[in-house]
Amino acid sequence: IYSFAAANKEVISKQRETIAGVIGAKENEIYFTAGGTEADNWALTATAEAYGAKGKHIITTKIEHHAVLHTCEYLQKRGYEVTYLDVDEYGVVDPKSVEAAIRPDTILISVMFANNEIGTVEPIKEIGAIAHEKGILFHTDAVQAFCQIPIDVDECHIDMLSASGHKLNGPKGIGFLYIRKGVKIRSLIHGGAQERRRRAGTENVPGIVGFGKAVEIAAASMERRMEKESQLRDYLIEKIEKEINECYNYLVYFKNRFLTQGECFNSRRKLYDTTQNIQPFAGHASITDIGDRRTAHNGVCRRLCGIYRQWRV
Repeated sequence: IYSFAAANKEVISKQRETIAGVIGAKENEIYFTAGGTEADNWALTATAEAYGAKGKHIITTKIEHHAVLHTCEYLQKRGYEVTYLDVDEYGVVDPKSVEAAIRPDTILISVMFANNEIGTVEPIKEIGAIAHEKGILFHTDAVQAFCQIPIDVDECHIDMLSASGHKLNGPKGIGFLYIRKGVKIRSLIHGGAQERRRRAGTENVPGIVGFGKAVEIAAASMERRMEKESQLRDYLIEKIEKEINECYNYLVYFKNRFLTQGECFNSRRKLYDTTQNIQPFAGHASITDIGDRRTAHNGVCRRLCGIYRQWRV
């Protein structure tokens, strides 16, 4: 046996075990990919191909990452039907709407764990229970949630889960797809026996090692970070509400109306949502007439919880 290769195999297995432990999975249910986008594509496309004889209907939401939305559009062009569910003013999808959308030919439900724009954490456990009861595969894009908040794939009845290394200070170009044992989906990339013959291509060993170390650090500090980030979130909200003149002008535009401050900052937001992307409001501002006011919305400002700042002119 080539000794260098054997050592690499052992290192990869160790990282796989570390990652599996964080989400309550088994080591052989973790498959390394080039990132979250590949994992999302694999979950949707391969499921559609493998279960196409059973049905061609998929349920997702309108606020998914493009890795999911564009893959659904791709599948629609190939004869699959996709139901895109609405969310409420907080960005939350109602589990009842998911259940109502299920049809006899539904083969997959895909709902992101935490939204990448406004940070809303979806009711994944409730949706997973519905999917499990109906015998439908359930996938979640957990790129924004993995190692940020606790996830248990068994408790949430998750059949497939996507994650990416760079969201937790790991390397770019590495991610994984969790596939529950017994889920029969096909390969997305062909031409090799890597990843137990399910994902061809030479393993990105440095990326996998870096990813595993980032997961180890993030998992160990998760509880402390959650507590600190909640404090920062609450402090920011308090200061905005109490100390900024005309604070009512900080609003979110949603469904043809501006939400109030209280509606914007609700308990379902991911803990660090209001703190991670704060930067000076400099850059590419555009002016749009709204009634008798003008609104300057800046890309950086918009990333702060999706909040727009209005200036009187």
